Amino acid sequence: MIQLSPARLLASDLDGTILFQRTMSNNDVASLKRWHSQEPAGSHQLVCCTGKSLAATRYCIDQFGVPWDFYVMYTGAVVCDSDYRILHASTLGNDVMLEVWEFLSRVPGIAVYATTLDTEDVSLGESLPQGVATDMIQTFVPLDLARIPEHQFVGVPIWVPAEAAQVGTDIDDLQAQILARFGDVLDCHRNQDFLDIVPKGATKGSGLRWLLDYLSTGECPGAGEGAVQGVQESAACDGGRVELLTAGDSFNDLDMHRIADISASFPHSPAEVQAATTHVVGSMAEFIDLNLKH
Repeated sequence: MIQLSPARLLASDLDGTILFQRTMSNNDVASLKRWHSQEPAGSHQLVCCTGKSLAATRYCIDQFGVPWDFYVMYTGAVVCDSDYRILHASTLGNDVMLEVWEFLSRVPGIAVYATTLDTEDVSLGESLPQGVATDMIQTFVPLDLARIPEHQFVGVPIWVPAEAAQVGTDIDDLQAQILARFGDVLDCHRNQDFLDIVPKGATKGSGLRWLLDYLSTGECPGAGEGAVQGVQESAACDGGRVELLTAGDSFNDLDMHRIADISASFPHSPAEVQAATTHVVGSMAEFIDLNLKH
């Protein structure tokens, strides 16, 4: 018997949770597969919940063969099924994109990227100190700013390395400035040394709430202004109660931890994140072991 609506849904962040230096441990991969294989089939499902774009997510994790049932990407702005078909998406207006870039182009010590629904991740520009680089965004192409109107933008990741302080840029101050200037039309979330600009109201928690509503009704809730039309159909769901488990190491995981029944952070997580979770564990494998014991 295949249970279409899961009894238990495990949502996992990527970087700093199960993805370290571009790889996943064999133990974590095996544990995720063990979670997914519980009987009855379909009762224990997996959600990849990340700030990464669709293109970056596929690039980073497809090689590991984890059987993800859903993807909540772009910090909650986009929800996809197991085949990366978009079920729900919100986007940033092109006029907003241009205004945001005009502001960020004057900030020293940062790198500014953008994510779209139809391209690889793109680079808008950078003012980084010499020799500073990150592996968090691994594939991107430069974008001619004149081509911004040709694309549907979902997010603006901003890398603010520790070295930015040498030229007067503080990540918390920059986040506050972005929200003060643009907070009526967008949100800005912190993830360690990155800021993620996303459509207003988009969080990992809001993306998971959308998915839980979808699973409970079998219908796609209204996505509101900025939503992308042409939602894909999915299997009907039986509307049963779903227990939500979340695992995430950083600040942008707080919103999904708040709505979880059971949640996990890690010893390397900031103290605020640890305090917000029901468990602090050494690995995803440990978290799954704890929750598969009877």
